[in-house]
Amino acid sequence: MPRYRHDPDDPFRGQTFWTRRGGRDLSAEVDYDRPCPVCGYNLRGRPLRTRCPECGSVGGWNLYDEPVAWDDRRTLGAFVSTALTAIFHPRSLARHVWCPQRLDLPAARRFRRIALSIASISLLAVTFVVTARATNLLVAACAAPIDLVAIIVWLNAVTIEPLSRMKDWSSNSALGRRIHVVVHYASASLVLSPLHIVLVALVHDPEHVPWVLAAGLHIGLLMVQLWIASLSLGWLLHELIDMPAVQGHALSIGPVFTAGASAAITLVAVPATVAMIATHLVGAG
Repeated sequence: MPRYRHDPDDPFRGQTFWTRRGGRDLSAEVDYDRPCPVCGYNLRGRPLRTRCPECGSVGGWNLYDEPVAWDDRRTLGAFVSTALTAIFHPRSLARHVWCPQRLDLPAARRFRRIALSIASISLLAVTFVVTARATNLLVAACAAPIDLVAIIVWLNAVTIEPLSRMKDWSSNSALGRRIHVVVHYASASLVLSPLHIVLVALVHDPEHVPWVLAAGLHIGLLMVQLWIASLSLGWLLHELIDMPAVQGHALSIGPVFTAGASAAITLVAVPATVAMIATHLVGAG
């Protein structure tokens, strides 16, 4: 290989170059430690716009989303605004996992409790009406306490379950708190539960609509609500893991079918069994 004499005045003398295609990434900082702004992992030597291998953030906190309304103030308007964001703009909700402002976990838990209360009251009202029409008011009243317990247990299980799927990230103290907040706000779709009461008024005619078909309609509506919640969780996976959004949504929608199957048992089979027992006891008395 021929050797060339270097010009002593050459400004590029002593510099090493790589080809543009397939060469080293010159955007990486290799001369000093660069801690991740989120988790503190040392990003020295990594390209500036790649995800942190520890927490998954890209370039640190995201500065472009509006804060969660319910996180700032506890008013009816803030509750409605937060619920609408979670339902119609799930990606914006998921992006808050990288926002710089502090997220209030107790506030998010309170939001979830309110959403669960709305859903519990709505589903109990539906169960009471269906039981009363299939039997009588006394049987429905006797079965209501046990039906309420079954409803609350199921709602708590399906809204907390995503945290177990994200335990690899939720254990990180810097990031886990924010993941918990987003998961709690994802339960906003439960505020649509009063639609079940509307469904009762529209289709629950004991003479023309069998109770099994009516129960199937309510399970279908519940699955739509859970699918809406899964959108936020899918976008959250997309933010946490370097994967396409479609893959994130595919991973998050699978548990929706499992939750639908458990709803058929907890919200249909259990109330029906309790109603049969109550009918036997009331008749025996």
